[in-house]
Amino acid sequence: MYKRILSYLGSAALLVSSFVSCSDDKDEVRDLASKCEITLGTYYGAGQKNVTTILKDTDRAAIMLNAGGTTYSAAAAPLLPGSSSSLFLFNIKAAAEASDVVCWYPADETVSLDGEDIVYTIPETQDGNWTPLMLGADNAVVNSYRGCKFKLEAVCGTLYIPVARGDYSVKSVTVKAKGGVMIAGETRMSVSDPSVSRASSPEITVNLPEPLDCRSASREVPVFCAPVTLPEGIEVTVTTDGGDKLTSTLPDEITLSRGGRYVTGAAAESESTVLVFCGDNMVYMINADLVGDVYTEAVIWSLNVRTLASQLGLSESRCDHLDDCKIVDNGKKLLLSSSYNWCALVDIATSKVLFYTTQCPNAHSAEYIMGKYIAVACSSGSGDDCSKVQLYDINQSNSILSKSSLESAHGVVWNSQRQELYAAGGNVLQTYTIEGMDSGAASLKLVKSVSTPQGGLHDLTFVDDNTLCVAGVKAYLYNIGNGSFDEMKHFTNSTGIKSLNYNPESGEFWYTDATVPEGNESWSSQKIRYGKDRNSATTERIIRVPDMDMYKVRVKNW
Repeated sequence: MYKRILSYLGSAALLVSSFVSCSDDKDEVRDLASKCEITLGTYYGAGQKNVTTILKDTDRAAIMLNAGGTTYSAAAAPLLPGSSSSLFLFNIKAAAEASDVVCWYPADETVSLDGEDIVYTIPETQDGNWTPLMLGADNAVVNSYRGCKFKLEAVCGTLYIPVARGDYSVKSVTVKAKGGVMIAGETRMSVSDPSVSRASSPEITVNLPEPLDCRSASREVPVFCAPVTLPEGIEVTVTTDGGDKLTSTLPDEITLSRGGRYVTGAAAESESTVLVFCGDNMVYMINADLVGDVYTEAVIWSLNVRTLASQLGLSESRCDHLDDCKIVDNGKKLLLSSSYNWCALVDIATSKVLFYTTQCPNAHSAEYIMGKYIAVACSSGSGDDCSKVQLYDINQSNSILSKSSLESAHGVVWNSQRQELYAAGGNVLQTYTIEGMDSGAASLKLVKSVSTPQGGLHDLTFVDDNTLCVAGVKAYLYNIGNGSFDEMKHFTNSTGIKSLNYNPESGEFWYTDATVPEGNESWSSQKIRYGKDRNSATTERIIRVPDMDMYKVRVKNW
């Protein structure tokens, strides 16, 4: 009979722990068969999805016990695949009396017994896609027809680390428990009390299979941890694909249960909103959370671009009329453009010019493309390169690679997900691809041109992988996929929006509006404005900039 059962089962792995004396025939260790009922619990995986494992006929569960001082194990396939619960028929050496039996899934995970401890591993290096070990125990007679009944639970809980939206892609995330708490490595669980576990390492690193792009939205990284309480929270280090390390301390108490989840506060996120704005010959960076009324109360960095004159080969008088100032490359560089016919990429720490061009008449904006190229939008004028979108190699200053016509070009944006460049001017929004990006002879290829609901476009900004914001006369969210324009009703009466930054996750927006000009120019503003509802007329906040003809504001971080 048992030979027929063994033939049916194939391979097996069972772990039973028994601590009884041998005084009669029940203590005799022999080949026994046991039909066990096993139900798999759920766990939380990527995307905070509650995962229920459906057993297949190729799956294996395992049990283990200790009989007569020796550990025996066996594995078996489900008798009734197709759900998360099934009977399993095991063949194992055991004594014919009640003993502690340990069960786990999947069977190829390494599990052992050390006295009354079940020993297993929670990986210290993960990839965000681990299928957790499911584990359970029962005190039962192995040789009964249904001697064991197991409800298996994940040996871990899932800690979700939201990584804030920013100009970077995430390569890895390291979580370190504070206060000496252990969260991974070799882990021990008591046979008699499976609710208590003891890990051996305070740190887990998640190396992502592909860099996680955070430019269009905040992202979330799952970390599988031992079920513990961390009263002092954790330290999170985010490593970007460029090798930069962004460290955050998340001090809140965290409690993780088996099969449970916990979502922390955002990592790699500043506690304050930082704005960058420009006009005349000045760029300022301010902590918006510290400003009461006037920007000067919270300046954290500034640049007088006249100090760049010798690097640009220009007179100081031409280092003026700034019209855009984008923070790029994970906050390390500043991309500037000027209506006085120049564009420059500047290292923020040293004020060194890394790239420049003076071949861009009436430049109104520029875009940093994958660390390889710079695109510049040149507005209207009498020169040959006016009303053009230009493309430059970032390593070849002052040398135009390619250009394409666009009347009154004012805005330019790169979409890394779609590998497309967008440019806006007049009442036209154009889509380009960059041909031969790795050839050294890249060129712009116009693939689409659409008319916008209004002309007078002055700004184009990235919202997410499928959405752009176009502004000037009124403002709209453009759906790249279906080509539709959704009006932002807050700006229904605006005719001179110079810059508009919109966060779809929070609904916030910062902007400059010269509909009623302020300062010495018909196009300038002296107020940075803030709102929370794109379809409400309410302006939540104003920061005054009374001493300059300001053109644009950009958000470094929300």
